[in-house]
Amino acid sequence: MLTQLINKKHRRILRYYFELIYFSIFRVKVEPMVVSFYADFMPDKPYEKAAHKLIKKLKFWGIKHQVVKLSDNGGYRLNTLTKPRFLFEMLTKTGGPIVWIDCDSDLRNPKALIDCQNYDIAIISKSDGWDKMLVGMISFNYTSGAYKVLREWVLHCNLASKIAIRELDHEALMYGVIPTLQSNIKIKYVNLNEKLIQFKASQSSQSIVAQSESQKLNMDLRKSILQNAKEEIVIVENLFQLENVVKHVQKSDFLKRSIFKIKKEIMNNSANKTIVEQLYIHSGGSLFEIENNE
Repeated sequence: MLTQLINKKHRRILRYYFELIYFSIFRVKVEPMVVSFYADFMPDKPYEKAAHKLIKKLKFWGIKHQVVKLSDNGGYRLNTLTKPRFLFEMLTKTGGPIVWIDCDSDLRNPKALIDCQNYDIAIISKSDGWDKMLVGMISFNYTSGAYKVLREWVLHCNLASKIAIRELDHEALMYGVIPTLQSNIKIKYVNLNEKLIQFKASQSSQSIVAQSESQKLNMDLRKSILQNAKEEIVIVENLFQLENVVKHVQKSDFLKRSIFKIKKEIMNNSANKTIVEQLYIHSGGSLFEIENNE
């Protein structure tokens, strides 16, 4: 029995190093930037250790990545709620597309990286649908649809924190954002292949309590977070305001749903085409033309 266990362990080790060597020689060219962060709230720093393992693999396979250390935001639950804002900032910084991977995931094969080409977002799922999705890996394209998801996800998480609803990032996206937006965006569901990647459930006492609280959250209460979100109308009347609005979109506190209205002459001026297109994408498509006399 002991010999069998040892042999099994040795086979896993050999397989691991074989795959590392194979994919370093025949490198898979992956266009999207892999992004992640770690923010430890425990003394033994398990997320930092896991992140270094992930970074080592990504470097070995020649995959572009930005895996960064963030300050602890107040424990497991609050750290997870920073994920959508981090993704919004990374998509804006890189110009997309990006692929998020939980830093403690066991990425076994670079072919696991999901592609969102021709879609707004791509999500790993245990079945073909939103109700079985996993946010351990999610890909965002540089599109207004992707930003619409991110803006609503950030808004949901920020408002949940503000009014002390015990929400987590996964449940916020799965039950609050995607069901509301799925008819207006292009989503690709990719079946989970555990030979390529495995996601690890955190076993800390904080995470277990937080997950239990989030799963018990009343669905009507969860839906009400976005339904009751206040709106702010931002009117752009000149080029100076247009440039400031673009900065506002990127640095918003995301406690209100922003809707942008641009005077017709500003919208139709060819000199403003690039910046108007950028605003349309970053606003999640919440950009509308109004007549000059409105």
